[in-house]
Amino acid sequence: GSIIRGKRGYGCSAYKTGCTFVIWKDSFGASLTDAAIAYLLKHGRTALMRLVDEQGRPVEGRLVLQDPNTGQLRLEAVSS
Repeated sequence: GSIIRGKRGYGCSAYKTGCTFVIWKDSFGASLTDAAIAYLLKHGRTALMRLVDEQGRPVEGRLVLQDPNTGQLRLEAVSS
């Protein structure tokens, strides 16, 4: 399928036939824009941005598309 924008995220147009790909607009403390999602899908990671890690701490880093089949993201923190 193709990627479509919904109210809370970006998902696969073939969701009715079992495609589970979804990227939530609000991920790791950031509200992802259409441009950020397009960049992420093309390059596999976002540009550098301010995010919140799993412990709730603010960090500078990138979101990385860990699993292109499901849209699972992981945070790649940048060392200061």
